[in-house]
Amino acid sequence: MRIRVNGVELYYEEHGEGDPVVLIHGWLDNTAVWDSQIDFLAKTRRVIAYDHRGHGRSDRPKGDYSVRALADDLHALTRNLGLGRVALVGHSLGSMTALTFALDHPDGLSRLVLASSTARLSPVARVLGNLVATLNPIVPYRRLVRMTQRSGFYRPTEELLSRAYERAMKTSRYAAFECMKAFTRDYDLSARLAEVAVPTLIVVGEKDFGTTVGMARYLNRGIVGSQLHVIPDCGHGVMEERPEEFNRVVGEWLAA
Repeated sequence: MRIRVNGVELYYEEHGEGDPVVLIHGWLDNTAVWDSQIDFLAKTRRVIAYDHRGHGRSDRPKGDYSVRALADDLHALTRNLGLGRVALVGHSLGSMTALTFALDHPDGLSRLVLASSTARLSPVARVLGNLVATLNPIVPYRRLVRMTQRSGFYRPTEELLSRAYERAMKTSRYAAFECMKAFTRDYDLSARLAEVAVPTLIVVGEKDFGTTVGMARYLNRGIVGSQLHVIPDCGHGVMEERPEEFNRVVGEWLAA
């Protein structure tokens, strides 16, 4: 299905019945990354998964791809679907979007799950991100996608990499680089973490070298009352690499 928000048509899927939970994918990804979670969560909840602007089957407009713009899209989506207070489960860029939503629209939120997340990027990540974005005109897009997908997992199978690559290639090149420029340059919520006023679960892979365990612990210290769960022998793609453990932990948290 498609819905128009902020002048952009977003693709979304809806499954199950009950209290609403919205799944928010990361950079170079789409709703298909949540296949294992949708079936699990839809047994007891109304599950909505959608593609960010520029990703998957959503529109690919020119313009703003900042985390704030993505959070505004999310807010409009929840309002247009009449969801009321929702639980948000965000991964990577999706978790940045969810955290921004939590700070800007706390009345629309019941619970928050931040997977493979951070309050701010490391200085090294910022420099690398800006460098790649600057080299956009000469960096072969397929090469960038392959490098990014391989670095996101810990000991991935070829099948896992193939699925991730297929999803990533459905992201427009323009959206990919505009998102990267925006979140490496502007994203920093570290000074506002104490404002988060909903129950929050932080999930991170032990071997995640992009959004590290240290970054997750920083979130955990900053968000009052939050809980942290580290998944051993797991990289950035926690819900794909360890779907059973991820589902169990998130399911228990949402039901608490």
